[in-house]
Amino acid sequence: MENFNDQFTKPKHNIFLYVVVIVVVLGVGYLGVSVYRATQQKSSDILASLSDKYINELSVDSSGVGAGNAQADVETEDDPFIGSRDGRVHIVEFGDFECPFCSQEVAVIQQLEARYGNQIFMQFRNFPIVTLHPNAYNAALAAECAYAQGNEKFWQYHDRLYQFQDSLSDDLYFSLAQRTGLDVDAFTTCYNQKTPADEVEQDYLDGVDLGVTGTPTFFINGHRVPGAISFDMFQKVIDQLLEKSS
Repeated sequence: MENFNDQFTKPKHNIFLYVVVIVVVLGVGYLGVSVYRATQQKSSDILASLSDKYINELSVDSSGVGAGNAQADVETEDDPFIGSRDGRVHIVEFGDFECPFCSQEVAVIQQLEARYGNQIFMQFRNFPIVTLHPNAYNAALAAECAYAQGNEKFWQYHDRLYQFQDSLSDDLYFSLAQRTGLDVDAFTTCYNQKTPADEVEQDYLDGVDLGVTGTPTFFINGHRVPGAISFDMFQKVIDQLLEKSS
């Protein structure tokens, strides 16, 4: 992945330059909030429409796979998941471990697993946006090294990464490996050799091909829904799809 750490240089000691920098930073911050709000509104609009305009398109067939939704292009056989592949509602998240909005989904995923169990299939795929989140790529590598030791270990590590999202670093990754009961030597070798690099980058490229431009982005039975989604919104959609497929 491209290294973006050196793309900016420190401003010289000039009061005008400091003013310009402050104005730009404030402007970028306002733009970021505006874009996120717009994305959230788009997500809400899509989900609110599922019961009428989209519900037929999102229906599932007897095999539990979304009918006509290019599902095979979204899901993989080698990425972590909760629930069951036989679940009647399939959800794939493209996430970034340094994305603050993705961290909001941790509790939501836990609630979905507790409520629906094997009625759903929910998979996580990496989409580290390194231009905004310089630690996201290495965090994804660390998470994949945890996954190499088991699906359950991945989700424990996944939750801890988001819990300590403001402290992402090599020291944290090794510390979390120990705290989550991983084989630390195997984890260290995996991480230092960047063993999962191809997997992380393939997730990212697949996301780009699928139209992912930001995180989190969800695919519900193959349909793209950008932005964070609340448990209540998920519940409404999943309950409708389960009812329709029963």
